[in-house]
Amino acid sequence: MKSRSLMPKNLADRVCDLECAKDQQPTVEFVGPVKIVLVDPSKKENRRKSCGAAFIALANLMMGASNITILYYTLGFKLKLFVNLHIVLCTIGYQLCFPSAILLLNSLNGASSGLKLKQRKFQHLFLQLFGLGCGAAGSALVFLDHFKMSKFTFHSITGVASGGIAVLAVLTGLIIYCTGKGTVEDVCKFCHMSYGVLSFILSSVCFVSGLLRPVYSKWVPLPEMLAFPIIFCVFVTIVVVFGPVYKVLKKMDYF
Repeated sequence: MKSRSLMPKNLADRVCDLECAKDQQPTVEFVGPVKIVLVDPSKKENRRKSCGAAFIALANLMMGASNITILYYTLGFKLKLFVNLHIVLCTIGYQLCFPSAILLLNSLNGASSGLKLKQRKFQHLFLQLFGLGCGAAGSALVFLDHFKMSKFTFHSITGVASGGIAVLAVLTGLIIYCTGKGTVEDVCKFCHMSYGVLSFILSSVCFVSGLLRPVYSKWVPLPEMLAFPIIFCVFVTIVVVFGPVYKVLKKMDYF
């Protein structure tokens, strides 16, 4: 039986590395026993993906920088042990695990680009559960250390609100992961994204308000060292919530 070439005649003598058709039409058809269609993404789509991946990479770098700065501060043990543990656990839970969990679902994120959707969902849920555990433990430690009504500040109120909404986000996430497709999943998915975005925004507000407290602002030797973690936190928050907010607004027919 004679074999039939699956490649167009004008491309038959060229080694095809999926870039050989870049000068051809966006869609190239190979006609034979099996019809193969290669669709070349548009330049606009490539630019969008490149910019999105770059912003996510920058967000990961800034997330690490701001978190390391705070963790380095706790190594000086300027505060009580329970308060230091509160800072470490809440920072890891709300400012490291939660944003990382959200970014894991993005296909442009380098850490999850090679994973299947089901694998990304599992890692997303695992990081959320771990982050919620860290945040809850950190909040419990500081409340045990000094539980007085006069201690409820803007920082503590936003922290408690973020943790409470995070519980709702994790619960709806568990329902989505354990149930099949249907109306219940669609409703829970909408609620899960809404709760997750609101919880992370509140945790960022809580994080920034903690940086502005005198006990930390007096520790930094230069004003820039106080400004940069705040700028990094704002940038990370915008990048992380952009995708979920867009999806929520799209479900509400805003786009």
